[in-house]
Amino acid sequence: MSKKGEERYKVKQFALNGHSRPVKMVKYNKDGDMFFTCSDDKTIIAWSNETAEKLGVYEGAVACKAVAVSKKTEYVVGAFVMEGLTIFEAMTGKEVFKFIPEEGARTEYVELSFGDKELLVLNTKEGKTKVTIYDFKKLLNKDKKVIKVFNFPTELTQMSYGYLNEKLYASTKEGKMKIIDYDSEDVIVDEKVHPGFEIFSFTFSKDFSMLASCGKDGT
Repeated sequence: MSKKGEERYKVKQFALNGHSRPVKMVKYNKDGDMFFTCSDDKTIIAWSNETAEKLGVYEGAVACKAVAVSKKTEYVVGAFVMEGLTIFEAMTGKEVFKFIPEEGARTEYVELSFGDKELLVLNTKEGKTKVTIYDFKKLLNKDKKVIKVFNFPTELTQMSYGYLNEKLYASTKEGKMKIIDYDSEDVIVDEKVHPGFEIFSFTFSKDFSMLASCGKDGT
């Protein structure tokens, strides 16, 4: 790489100390000036992206596996495993709404759609997965209006919205990636990308032209 290229991609490194147990997710807000981390220590922490200063802590009763942030950084949503999801006011930390999944289910992942119209909640139970999509604005008023429900005979590790919410992408513990048409609910791709190994997470490039996944196979 040229000197100019090295300068362009120079990374600012810093270490953060805030959680007492493993960090499960890092999530940036839309403006990129803040990011949020969630952990097995039952907390979500808000950080300044510029100074790495700790801005606030949102507390749950059990481990938090995933976090979502609304478009204008008004709300933070945490997936607190056996305690379900909790919605907080981002600036005050006040709990807005909370509901617990059915007995024995684990809330493993949450994600807001582009535009914040919907909240996707992924629950697993006895090797199966139920993904429920709620009307997010209704949830803020404690109305659990369901828009869609997807049931899978296997455990998913993540489900995310694709470009313009037209498709849903899902990863499994068996190393598969699935692509689902949002409107028809048909599975249009079901491919082994980490055969036999759990996919921990995946993410998209900014223009959605590429998808990168990481798995238990070390790739």
